[in-house]
Amino acid sequence: MTAAYWLIGRRIVESEQKGEKRAAYGEELLERLAGDLSAKFGRGFSYPNLNRFRQFYLTFPQEEKLSTPLIESGLPILSTVLRELGQPVQPFLETAIKRFSLPWSAYVRLLSVKNENARRFYETEALRGGWSVRQLDRQMRSNN
Repeated sequence: MTAAYWLIGRRIVESEQKGEKRAAYGEELLERLAGDLSAKFGRGFSYPNLNRFRQFYLTFPQEEKLSTPLIESGLPILSTVLRELGQPVQPFLETAIKRFSLPWSAYVRLLSVKNENARRFYETEALRGGWSVRQLDRQMRSNN
């Protein structure tokens, strides 16, 4: 699901906002998308969540690739969401899944780290050390 959220954020920025960091009609856009996606897929697509997905895409660019195992458990849901959004399932699917193997809640925590080097460090260490979200929180608090 984390990969799906990144791809949804990508769609919002690249297609809906035409590559701009913020659309002039940003709030309206996210509110409309939230209504449409919630009607089609149910919970999880609120305005705050869509804004988080957008921020996730902007904060974690595609160019960075970490060596992580492929996670296949979310593939059917991800494929359905991408098709409904008019997004090609390939070539971004496998890349995004490999890139984002921490749980979504870990990336939400990492979004609060403003320093890019620190954020990258915490992500790398969480992956390498198999940290839980609680451990990630503890590490982030102890270094502030």
